[in-house]
Amino acid sequence: MEKTNDKTIVGDALSDPQVRDVCAKLDHTFIRIDADTKLDDFLRAVEDAVVYGFRSLAVCGNLVPTIKKHYPNLRVSAALSFPLGADTTAAKVFAVQDMLEYGADDIDIVLDLFAVKTHNWGKTTEEVSAIAREVGRAGRVFKAITEAPILTDDEIRNVAEILIDNGADFFKTSTGYGGRPATTPALVAKIRGYVGTRIQVKASGGIRTLADYRGVVGAGADVVGSSSSPAIVDELVRELTGSL
Repeated sequence: MEKTNDKTIVGDALSDPQVRDVCAKLDHTFIRIDADTKLDDFLRAVEDAVVYGFRSLAVCGNLVPTIKKHYPNLRVSAALSFPLGADTTAAKVFAVQDMLEYGADDIDIVLDLFAVKTHNWGKTTEEVSAIAREVGRAGRVFKAITEAPILTDDEIRNVAEILIDNGADFFKTSTGYGGRPATTPALVAKIRGYVGTRIQVKASGGIRTLADYRGVVGAGADVVGSSSSPAIVDELVRELTGSL
């Protein structure tokens, strides 16, 4: 038996194909900073990412250098311009370059939500193209965060076309900040319908249980972002071992 995150799991279960498949789709997230956040919380998130073998660990940019210094082989997603995407395009490009130099594997960056909501599609296109150029040159992955739960269908469709046409790798649904509605399977299915197989979809925001995970993956999500990744996997392990 193996004890991780104060939960007992069956060590051998982490080699089960079903468990490995779930872990490989999860970007474990340590982004929200609250009044009671402690260093141990960060250290535990890193340990969980290593032990479970999650697809990546998603953190704010200030933590990327520390992780890459001590865990150079751990895949890291740098979360930038949270939560409103309110930085200028030049500032975003600089931040992307900075993170790439520190070894970030994925760039998860919030688009200018004001531009999206006011239908300034030229600004959105310029921003996506500039970021995609930097990330693509480095051979890394660009996930564009859109706050899809607050967008209309037409806005989602327009953003999807801009991402496809200008080099983004992922349409990411949400930051999960500010009391936004959770990402639902219906929303993921809608986005998948717009993007088809041309780019990938990352579902994030309010995904906390195995049922939530299965719902969005079943609707077409390629990757799932969650701060509850260990709990999701532990729930699957208990299901597989009959210990629910």
